[in-house]
Amino acid sequence: MNNFLTAAFGVLFITGFAAIQPLMGQELKKTGNKPSGLSIGGTPILAYDADLGLKYGAVVNLFDYGDEGLYPRYSQYANFRIFNTTGGTFNLSAYYEPKPIRNGLRMISEISLVKDRLMDFYGFNGVETRLRPEFVDPDHAAFLNRNFYSHQRKTFQIRHDFQVPTGPAHSRFYLGLAYKHYQNLPAEYHPADTSERVKQGYPTLFENYVDWGIIAPEEQSGGNLPMLSAGYIYDTRDNMINCKTGFWFETFFLYSPPIFKNSSFSKFVASFRYYHYWPFIDAVWSARVSAQHKITGRIPYYALSNYYDTRQINDGLGGAFNLRGIGRARILADGYVLINTEFRKSLLSFWLAGIAWQVDLSLFLDAAYVSQPYIYPRDRMPESYRRELLTDRPQGINLTLGPGLYLIYNTNNIISVNWGFSPDSELGSHGLYIGSGFLF
Repeated sequence: MNNFLTAAFGVLFITGFAAIQPLMGQELKKTGNKPSGLSIGGTPILAYDADLGLKYGAVVNLFDYGDEGLYPRYSQYANFRIFNTTGGTFNLSAYYEPKPIRNGLRMISEISLVKDRLMDFYGFNGVETRLRPEFVDPDHAAFLNRNFYSHQRKTFQIRHDFQVPTGPAHSRFYLGLAYKHYQNLPAEYHPADTSERVKQGYPTLFENYVDWGIIAPEEQSGGNLPMLSAGYIYDTRDNMINCKTGFWFETFFLYSPPIFKNSSFSKFVASFRYYHYWPFIDAVWSARVSAQHKITGRIPYYALSNYYDTRQINDGLGGAFNLRGIGRARILADGYVLINTEFRKSLLSFWLAGIAWQVDLSLFLDAAYVSQPYIYPRDRMPESYRRELLTDRPQGINLTLGPGLYLIYNTNNIISVNWGFSPDSELGSHGLYIGSGFLF
């Protein structure tokens, strides 16, 4: 089945990319004083992520600004990307927001194929699991292997979301259909690991959790995750990507039915984003608060890392998309509250080669609190390992903070640099993320 899904995705991706090739040379038109029509940006990916390593590949952004007066908002948007990383992650994905179909009905479609040779796995509930950097340090006497906190993961995802306008202005009903397939394997040992413990096949944390029965046998190899979502969106933003004013509220219920012998569960998600612009200093303050809680059932361990959003499902908590400065998926729990806030000041704006450019400097603070710990059989861990790997710390507020830099061109194309720090060594120390787009 995996080969079929891969082939199907390849056909879809190549077909979609070929369809826009005749437009690649077309420039953004100007009608009156505002751009209109089609804007296409095809750029190479050369970025860095503290969790993934150096990224290299290509991305194509397609914006349709329609008639005069719509810009900087757009009527439809497509994104195609393919990249690899030195950390062993391969990503092939496509994202599409077409024009509203009828009566303002908007659809969002996404399809992706991702292979992580080294997907992070630190255990459950954040600070409840001890982080031991010496286990992955070849120069330390306690070294086990470089991949102690990793395993292999392959995912295939396809989703279609629908947003239907309601009576009040800026209001929409939200309906979503998604399917995600997971395949998990133990991490491969690094060829440079020559210590006797590694030669003897010292198990990773993931392999230990499997051997001890903490990860259930039916979940250890992965599984299928069908998802149905329904909710409400209220959105007054002045722009859908580079916004300065307004707020964006969304709330929805998510249900995963047991149609593939998977664990059935339901979650409630509520997220609020706020944007405020100070014209006298040309600065934007933005904030996001998101609460995500399990209602019923059991979430399989491999789905705990999903951070749910009506725009995109990302890995979390931890890493480039939510808690900048700690390891990807460092905090795995049934429920949590996430807060992100950022102050962004424009340093300069200029025109170059017929393109409007802007440089922004930012300061950010990210915070998360585990409100629903993941329940698992801790007593199955041998006592000697329990002292090494677990703590009795109560849950508290997990913080990261740091500076950011943004290079913005043609309003909606954004190159980002964020450097996050964690004051809690049990969560991690720091992380550098060079990529595209704003966090929210």
